[in-house]
Amino acid sequence: MSVYSSEHDPDTPSSSHRLAAPLPLRDLIQGREFQMADGDYCEDDYNLCEEEFRPEQIKKYINFDALDLDVDENDKVICFADLRKKMTPVTADGRIMKRMKRQGLGEIIPNAGVVYYHYTAYANLEEEPFDNSYLRGNQKPQRLVLDKGAAILGVEIAVKTMKKGEESQFLVEPEYAFGKLGCPPRVPPEATILFQIEIVDFVELSDTTETAMIEHEETPEEKYKRLYKAAKDNHALGNDFFRKFNYKMAAARYRKARDILLDAICKGEEDEKVKNHLLLRVFSNLAICYSKIGKPNQVCMSCRDAFYYNEEEAKKNPKLYYYWGLALLDFGEFCGARNKLKAALRLHPNSEDVKAALKKLDEKQRHYEEKSRMMCRTMFSFNGAAENKTSVTVDEEKSDLKEEIVSMLKEKFNEARKNGIAEMVHSPEVQDSIKDMCAELATRDLQFFSRGNKLIISKRS
Repeated sequence: MSVYSSEHDPDTPSSSHRLAAPLPLRDLIQGREFQMADGDYCEDDYNLCEEEFRPEQIKKYINFDALDLDVDENDKVICFADLRKKMTPVTADGRIMKRMKRQGLGEIIPNAGVVYYHYTAYANLEEEPFDNSYLRGNQKPQRLVLDKGAAILGVEIAVKTMKKGEESQFLVEPEYAFGKLGCPPRVPPEATILFQIEIVDFVELSDTTETAMIEHEETPEEKYKRLYKAAKDNHALGNDFFRKFNYKMAAARYRKARDILLDAICKGEEDEKVKNHLLLRVFSNLAICYSKIGKPNQVCMSCRDAFYYNEEEAKKNPKLYYYWGLALLDFGEFCGARNKLKAALRLHPNSEDVKAALKKLDEKQRHYEEKSRMMCRTMFSFNGAAENKTSVTVDEEKSDLKEEIVSMLKEKFNEARKNGIAEMVHSPEVQDSIKDMCAELATRDLQFFSRGNKLIISKRS
């Protein structure tokens, strides 16, 4: 089970449920009791998980505070009675209470941002947790985007009182938790919930990462500031996804930041300089993401754009040269790859990654040149030693080599189908043979052409 919900109103179910039997409209208008279908609980509303925790796992998280009850002067039952005395109110109505167990560091989590946290949740009269993020399969912290209605209201209010590294307990009344209905079978109706929350990390954002139209008329300066802030926040979200190794989502956020910045118009030179600095970081991060997910063509485009919009800073960025060199190496552009990698090495002489890439380039180029010489010898019998072989041996070598070349071309066609374009460098002597092979492999969605000793395969427009 998760503390996430699609609604802030705890008393209003967010999705429909099946009835055990049809209910006529007339009976519904006049009023009639009805029965829910078996098993049709509210798990979907709150993103309940299927996994059951093992007894030996739960044992560590048993909390007898949940069994503590008392009665006030009006004979009303008070849950977690002793624990409440050690807590302070978070909300004015006292329906969310807090007790800090470990202090955090830095600033309190802002109203807008992304929070990573662990939690354990107990319902009153249940000493075992009904949910625990530590015991989930991947044991990763929960990710919560604040102010998007992604969690029950009590959890979001609680999180906004905490700092990074802090661990606290919160008592959350049903009005801020699962409401009057609860969430059967794990959370009973009108249950007070004890949440134990630990903040792992958070990313601060402004109030919005979107560029929606503003109702009031704004000046060009106001518009630029709004767009720049939205771009910066998207860049921060991209960094957050990148740190979690989610490169596709990171690239999506970087693209959004790029598009916003390219639409942002500023008049002052200082603003232009700040904007281009952020734009360079966005293009650089985009290039890295595309390299991680195997899109060398997009890497090259991002690096070119970085130099186009901010050449002064781009020339000082070894990462741009490095990833551009790797992308060119994937295309078999040995000369261009070497130039980029050497430029990266000049800026970062001690980089082991760049040195390793240059070594890989040397090996790949040597292998390519050996293969090209073999192609020439075998297909055209340029080498005198080949003439001394029997015709059967030569034919076998030609057949094996042709199969190898066809296999390489198939890989390039698949690469073009995936990335939009693929390139391969070949020996000028075999250009006609390569073209004949490509003609057999070409499909309706792909086309090919040659530029000197380079074969280019791309999607048809």
